[in-house]
Formats: sequence, structure tokens, C-alpha cells
Amino acid sequence: MMTMERNYWLITNRDCPNEESIFLTNNGLRINVHKIGEEEYLPLYQNRRLYVSSGEYRWAFDGNAFFPDLLLHMITAIRWYVAEKGHSSMLITTAENQYINRKAH
Repeated sequence: MMTMERNYWLITNRDCPNEESIFLTNNGLRINVHKIGEEEYLPLYQNRRLYVSSGEYRWAFDGNAFFPDLLLHMITAIRWYVAEKGHSSMLITTAENQYINRKAH
């Protein structure tokens, strides 16, 4: 079985520390991270959006995952990001309003 190594870059805007982006170096995937409740979230129309809740924390992620295989990479990158922030359980969904106000189990 062959495994592919994934390298993630987490970029923070030094002028605005709440703005972060995840880059996946092997396929050019870029995911913008938005902390819901701390900033206004205006998603880019053409990007794929996923929402995550973990405990009291909520994030919106939008990325250039236009193909199904990139969507799987996007989900993997989101799981990595949330784990890096110290959260072991999370709920990932495509519907902002349906689950974003519920706590993750």
C-alpha cells in the first residue's frame, strides 16, 4: 500500500491575526479559515464551503476544492487544523445553519 505524505502550511495575516489560510503543498489547495462569531464571514461564491463545530468553537472553511478528490483533501486538512488547535472531536457539515449552533459530540 502506498501512502502520500501531506504537507500543510498554516499562514496567518500579521496585520489581522484572525485571518488564517491552510495550504496543501502537493496539490495547490488553499483553504481560508474564518472564526465564526469573531469576524464577519463573507464566503467567496465560487469556493467550496464547509463548517465545523467543536465544543464552543465554530469555524467556516472555504477553499478551491472544485473536484471530489480535492474535497477529500480539504476535509483532511480541516481535521488537521482543528486537531492542531487542540480539539479532538468535531462536526463537519456543509450546512451552516443546521449544525453550527449545536455542540460537537
